Amino acid sequence: MFRIRTVALALLSSLSLMACGSDTPDVKPLDPATWCDNLEAGPSGTGDLALDLSAAHAGVRFFGAELDGGSADVALADALDAPNALSSSGIGAALAAYKAPLVNVCVLPANDAPIPAARVEMQGAVAVIHPGTGDVTVPGNAAAVAIDLRDLPNRPELEPVLEAVTANVLTAEDLRSQLLVVVNSGLPAELTDYTGIYFKNFGSLLPAPLPGTASHALPLAVITGPRMAPLAAELAVDLRLSNKAWLIGSDVRAAAAESCWAGVGSEGIAYRCRELSSGTTRWADAIPADYPLSQLDAKLKELPSLGVPQPISNGLPNDRPFLTALDPLSRPEPATLRLGDARAALLTVQGAARLFSPAVLDGGEALDLGLTPALEALGAAPDRAGTLNALRGLDAALDDGQAFAEDTQDTGTDKLPLVLEQVGAEPVVRASGDANVHPGDRIAAIDGTPFDTWYQARKPLLSAATEAFRLQRALDLLVRQSSAVLSLVDPAGTARDVTVAAQPDAVFQATRKGALRASGILPGTNVYYLDADGLRLDTADTLATLTQAAMSADGLILDLRGNPTVSPYDLAKVLVTHNFSSPLFRIPLWQGQEGLSFTDLQQSYSPNRQVFDKKVVLLVGPSTVGPAEITASTIRDAVEADLPLRVKTVGRQTTGTSGTVSVLRLPGGFTFGFTGMQTLHADGTAVASPGIAPDVESEPTQQDLADGIDTELNAALNTLSAM
Repeated sequence: MFRIRTVALALLSSLSLMACGSDTPDVKPLDPATWCDNLEAGPSGTGDLALDLSAAHAGVRFFGAELDGGSADVALADALDAPNALSSSGIGAALAAYKAPLVNVCVLPANDAPIPAARVEMQGAVAVIHPGTGDVTVPGNAAAVAIDLRDLPNRPELEPVLEAVTANVLTAEDLRSQLLVVVNSGLPAELTDYTGIYFKNFGSLLPAPLPGTASHALPLAVITGPRMAPLAAELAVDLRLSNKAWLIGSDVRAAAAESCWAGVGSEGIAYRCRELSSGTTRWADAIPADYPLSQLDAKLKELPSLGVPQPISNGLPNDRPFLTALDPLSRPEPATLRLGDARAALLTVQGAARLFSPAVLDGGEALDLGLTPALEALGAAPDRAGTLNALRGLDAALDDGQAFAEDTQDTGTDKLPLVLEQVGAEPVVRASGDANVHPGDRIAAIDGTPFDTWYQARKPLLSAATEAFRLQRALDLLVRQSSAVLSLVDPAGTARDVTVAAQPDAVFQATRKGALRASGILPGTNVYYLDADGLRLDTADTLATLTQAAMSADGLILDLRGNPTVSPYDLAKVLVTHNFSSPLFRIPLWQGQEGLSFTDLQQSYSPNRQVFDKKVVLLVGPSTVGPAEITASTIRDAVEADLPLRVKTVGRQTTGTSGTVSVLRLPGGFTFGFTGMQTLHADGTAVASPGIAPDVESEPTQQDLADGIDTELNAALNTLSAM
């Protein structure tokens, strides 16, 4: 409670907070499996059962004390398999099924009771404070004080209420128990290919001390009940462990104080989301009351003369499960595809994106609006294609060009051997590995469906920050078809139908590589052309060789219309003459569920010893995404103050999509990824609009593609000449 005013975050490699001591009193601990009986429920959910449950499951999965998040996914999939599981008639049974295999989860009827008005009553010489809204004043004739923490609602608004009480009964600040929580810096990747910058670990949060402003100290007691709100339970134990107050009433369960609440309809899910410790000693499972509730009246009479309570033994039972942050790469996901698996996949994505997607954290509501249609699209017996499309509907709501959904059981890599280019809003062939399809052919229809109709049907399943990249992602889907009857129109207007079959990925890559110009001096000029695509520039050593060859040129064109595999900063070091910085990457940092902050990452770099310090043009377009866009942004930010301006961009707007991707493993054998950070300019200012708008706009025509003319490259040459 008294949530963090200042935070000292200590990352721990393992959990070592244990109760110590051997003097075990004759106190019977409560069974850890029944801690739900000692917790006061919180308020109802929002009314949207699917959204409520997705948020609750995200809490359990990313911050809870279960063995791993995959176990919770299995429980969710099983719970959602009943057709009516997400209806008012079936949610109760679904929540019970969800809780059944999970030790650290409770399901309780919600409690919407408001915080009552504060009041103080005198029982003899003792002022009994009933915390609530409004001012609290200890009467001047009070010889002792008792704080009645029974029946307080489990609501966030309880925090300032309890602060006000402690301020009135303590004469000075009092140290608090520490909170050990799971820390998620971004969403840790759950697939090996995407591991990297995001991590999951432990953090020790140091709460602000209990406030105390009373003029003089009075003997103090805390009255506890069989059910306690977490904030109230935490305060009771803090005061008892510091030997400031006697406990009268029920034993206090640590698990109740360590819980978070998420309302789901008229019920809710509580889950252990932290561990409490006094110094280095983990709280015992149950902190025993000094006197039972049956002795309340008698002990209140004695309170003025009871003196100071003795320390509680360190040897109390401590058997509840430890908070555990296991490897995100190891999680048992259901391999079946039942209705429950498909639903659980959607709810898991929804909850994760709500916590970790910068697009959603920045106020996006489209994701919430997309969940119900996605669930409805599953039908009663979802198949793999339908589930994949439902997931793609959620990734489209993120407007994130790197968001994707994949079926891990679809291992095919064959593609139509076509490299497609946007001309206006239509696809035109730039290169072909099929003898019957030629550069310059416009695709007018696919399998008899006009292209625009085909595209509009898939548009709701495509995520992008710009419309041009949304179209590009549609063309990528087309190329991944197993076959297609393409209605083609050549530049002269002649139409024909061609059936194109997918071929091994190697054929597609060879076709794409054939469409890329080799790096070198452009014929008839002293301009060096450097293609950053990984098919032409694959290693840092290759970059060093090409850089050396470029040094005698009068100008350089860096083509960023492809997919670089060398570091964006290695590319920038070739062109920037002074020390420079990467873009600023802002990552959401969740320290348990105590609050959200952001971590800014930025790296400084020095230029190469040998730098190309003459005129440069960056070629960009609707395929400039991820590392390519970071390269362009880094170079532009680094040289924009140079006079005279020696770097310009030519082509079309970039995708507005960069940053490290994180990936979820989902029930049913699916994965889902999205960009887990916000990318800002090097000086920390926000990008005004998605993508980089070129200084000089240029795009190809259908005839240019038929004739093998690189329109944008010619525009880059003209721009260099004018610089």
